[in-house]
Amino acid sequence: MTNTNHTKNSVARPHINARTKKKPVRKDTKADILNGAINLFSQKGFTETSMREIALEAKIQPGSIYNHFTSKQEILDYILEIYATYIDNNVYSQSDVEKLKNNVTLDRILDCMTLTYPQGEALKFRKMLYIILHEQHRIDSVRQYMIESFIMRNERYVKGIIDMLLDEGLIEPVDSNAVAKLHVAIIYFWSNANLFGIDGESSCPANNGMVEMLRFMFGEIVKIKHSGASGARGARGDNGADGENDADGENDADGENDIDGAIA
Repeated sequence: MTNTNHTKNSVARPHINARTKKKPVRKDTKADILNGAINLFSQKGFTETSMREIALEAKIQPGSIYNHFTSKQEILDYILEIYATYIDNNVYSQSDVEKLKNNVTLDRILDCMTLTYPQGEALKFRKMLYIILHEQHRIDSVRQYMIESFIMRNERYVKGIIDMLLDEGLIEPVDSNAVAKLHVAIIYFWSNANLFGIDGESSCPANNGMVEMLRFMFGEIVKIKHSGASGARGARGDNGADGENDADGENDADGENDIDGAIA
């Protein structure tokens, strides 16, 4: 009987210890490296930052960084991929476009072209944007990204929305290609204003005025057809009008996301 009790106790004791033992906190080293690189690339520049500095910023041993990334270029490519994926998932929404068909307003057009950064990560994404804008003039892969994603893709997306509205007879005749190029020009101007600084919640003076710039542009150029309205009324000067009476300002876009349309 004594032997039986001893056996039970010897089995139970390690079981209790296993349940009460604290599990070590798992460290996301790859995320730490990414965040460290974003901080340093935005502060010093890509070329001026070393892999060793990134490792120290991430609080890991310098040699261990190569277990996750083989080079700075791979880290930069990963940053571009993250930004592009977020833009793809949060800007180019077919559901927003379908809703627009049912009720065309300036705000709904905005919804199709607006990006909101993840809650709590706005500064991180602005830094990523800053890196992309700064390095476009020095690194071929970033420059190609800007051309294909920020400029060309954004133009195609905006032009597609305007063409859809034209095909559905929801807006007055307008040059969709010109609207798309003007839209991207405004977004590009706002984006490059970030080069003047990214600290704080408001990254640059142009930030607060960008939405109004887009609202004014769409309001002046794109005229929504209202029920009872007749015929095409001077769109972008095609019928002799200068476009200044084109719209009541009901369709515009919030450029903070169009950054990707492009800056993805």
